[in-house]
Amino acid sequence: MINLQVLTQLLSDPELKELASRIIANKIKTDIKSVQASAELSRRLLEQGRAPGDGNLLREVAKEYLEFTSTLVDMSLAFNERLLQQLKQAKTAPAAEAGPEGLTMNVAAPLHSTVRAPFRLENNRAAPLTARFEVTPFVSEDGASLVSAPCAFDPPAVELQPGQNQKVCLIIPVTDGFDPGKTYYATLSTVGMDGMQILVKLTVEAPQETKPASTKKTRAAKKATAKAKAKARARAKKAGAGRAQRR
Repeated sequence: MINLQVLTQLLSDPELKELASRIIANKIKTDIKSVQASAELSRRLLEQGRAPGDGNLLREVAKEYLEFTSTLVDMSLAFNERLLQQLKQAKTAPAAEAGPEGLTMNVAAPLHSTVRAPFRLENNRAAPLTARFEVTPFVSEDGASLVSAPCAFDPPAVELQPGQNQKVCLIIPVTDGFDPGKTYYATLSTVGMDGMQILVKLTVEAPQETKPASTKKTRAAKKATAKAKAKARARAKKAGAGRAQRR
């Protein structure tokens, strides 16, 4: 069974809270019907000696009850075996395969660039919250290097009313500490909203090269410049000749 602490955390989810409310309401109805059925069964057992014809009915009722109980036990066993298997798999799975509280943000950017990685924060609680953000240094996939990139957030903090959500951007400068072709990991956490973490997976690409101007364009530009200079010299020479004639 799920303990009270885990159940309290799960009920912060509106969908799970609604489901739990329906279960509780139906459980109360079931308990009432169970009490009524038990009372009727007791009355029939007391009257069995005076009404022998009820023996077969009581036997069918008892058989149906035992079959129902057997079904519940089998379902409970199957559920707990499946739950245990899922928990074992979650324990050994990599962080990138985590559930909603362990989301992964995949980012790819070239060296010497700055990338903006958006994520959305939602307040699914009954009270307002104020949250700010932190990110750990990046560690390479092989664990051999650690890079403390000067990351920032836009906005740096948020105030959310119940049910409100807002987009936030993690700004990552891909500086010289990173190596092209490698993958790095960092953890983004929310201060003021316990349990909210995002795994940041950064793949560093080769720096973008600035393509040199083509030789053909360079020659054309030089030719145009030379032509313009020649025209300017010709105009200057013509103007000088005109002044000499006027004299």
